[in-house]
Amino acid sequence: MNAPLTVPDLLDSAARLAYPEFESFFKAMLDMRARRLAPVLPAEESILLEKIYQKLPENILKRYEMLSEQRQNGSISNEAYQELLRLIPVVEQYNVERLKCMVALAELRKITVQELMEELSLIPLYSV
Repeated sequence: MNAPLTVPDLLDSAARLAYPEFESFFKAMLDMRARRLAPVLPAEESILLEKIYQKLPENILKRYEMLSEQRQNGSISNEAYQELLRLIPVVEQYNVERLKCMVALAELRKITVQELMEELSLIPLYSV
């Protein structure tokens, strides 16, 4: 018989995943967590949680992160900089919508947004 997996075992295995597989695993874990919470949550909270956990499309996020890194290290071309400027409002809008949902959920639960983020182990907003 196999010994039951422990949290450290799972974390160790997750740490060895390649980035795309890790992202897929992470999303699946968030989905599993949301499903476990959903049956006991009011519909409004479930909808807000779904929106909070929704990520930027991976192609947009990767491109934004790459261009931001180029800008920070001073190696960005003018064309790439213009593309970054077009992506910034997309990221900002994502952040605004996510924050609105966090505020609404925090109000429903009568806690602060910071408390909500800690309670749900939420990652911070994307920096612009």
